[in-house]
Amino acid sequence: MKEKIKHLMMLLMVMTLSFGMTSCSDDDDDDDDDPSTSSSIIGKWIENSSDDEETLLVEFIPGGVGNVTLESESETFTQRFEYQYQADVRHLVIIGSFLEDSYTVVIVSSTLRLVDSDGSYYEFQRI
Repeated sequence: MKEKIKHLMMLLMVMTLSFGMTSCSDDDDDDDDDPSTSSSIIGKWIENSSDDEETLLVEFIPGGVGNVTLESESETFTQRFEYQYQADVRHLVIIGSFLEDSYTVVIVSSTLRLVDSDGSYYEFQRI
């Protein structure tokens, strides 16, 4: 009788442990190419600004190119630019537009902040 109870207890323990093991999964998501992730600058961004007269839009396209558009009531101005982004150190260099500069990148949720060496910054929301 003791032997049967011992076997039953061992069977229950094995079943319990197997359920625990199968419920675990790999939590490492390799989605660096997904533009909707918080660590990617790829995509379209609109500046957070209290200025109702002008809207600044930035688009980072894979391959190191992008567009910056300044919209006002009377006109729309778009420039193409090149960029180099080192995600591991959050360093961005924009070349060939009025945003041309070197920036530290801070991304929190859907907010992108580009901070230049003087400490001034642009802040955008993902659209």
